[in-house]
This record gives sequence, structure tokens and C-alpha cells, in this order.
Amino acid sequence: VSEPVYRQAIARASDLMWYFSDLVDGNGVLLAAATDGVAPWLHEGTGSPKIQGPYTLAGLAVLAVPTGHAKGMPIGVQLATTVGGEGRLFAAARAIEAGLSKLDLR
Repeated sequence: VSEPVYRQAIARASDLMWYFSDLVDGNGVLLAAATDGVAPWLHEGTGSPKIQGPYTLAGLAVLAVPTGHAKGMPIGVQLATTVGGEGRLFAAARAIEAGLSKLDLR
């Protein structure tokens, strides 16, 4: 890429980092869709990265939590927080998993 395009991408990354930092107010966790559809079969690839892209570009700590199945494939949610907030991220993931384990999803 050209230098102007590269500099624009770096500026965008910085803008996203500050935007997400304001959203979590320094001590929260974002909950979002992990993908834009059900997981593809292995031979179809890994799926679209467009949902995870902004979090990755912003340098956030991110993880996905499985929440069930659709069409025989796993589905989940994505949790994100600012760098250094990994403890909050894992605590939120444990809380979601604990809550789901109490549901009768039959």
C-alpha cells in the first residue's frame, strides 16, 4: 500500500481504539455477534473476518464464547475490552457460560 493509505489506516486504528475505549468506559466489556452467520464447514473456509476486524484493528482484547448450535454448527458471541482488561473479559465469559449451563435448551 502507499504511504498515505497506510497512514490513513493507522489513524483509523487509533480512532477505533478510542471509540471502543469510550464505549467500555475503561472498565466494561462489549458483547457482540461473533460472526454474521453460522459457522462454515471446514472445507468451506473459516468464514468472514469482517465482524472481528474492527476489534483486531483497534488492538482490543477479544474472545468468543460458544452459546449454542444452529444448523448443526456452533454459534457464539464475541466479547471485547480494552488492552489490560483481560481479567474482565474472562470473568464475563465465565458468567455467560455459567448462565447458559442453567438453561434447558432442549
